[in-house]
Amino acid sequence: MTRLWLLVAFLATTLCHFTTLAQKIPEDVTSQTTTPAPKKNATYWVTFSNKIRPGRRLELKVNILKGVDPVLITFTVLSSDKNKTFLEAPPTSVQPG
Repeated sequence: MTRLWLLVAFLATTLCHFTTLAQKIPEDVTSQTTTPAPKKNATYWVTFSNKIRPGRRLELKVNILKGVDPVLITFTVLSSDKNKTFLEAPPTSVQPG
């Protein structure tokens, strides 16, 4: 008998809890608009082999997946301790897509 009473109490509590949660969810979620947060500048670090020497070709591929505005990319080769700049390419505009 105690088990049956506990089961009924548990089911009643669960039902009340889910009913309260369902009332908090808006019926038409698609009518709400959100403004995407602006993207900040990003820095990506790439590690190269120590066998790269002057005169060897470095190839950088960039693919911007989202957006419509062009993105300005600057490629800079720094020393591992960031004290020396070996190469800095001029900024390049990349179109998304």
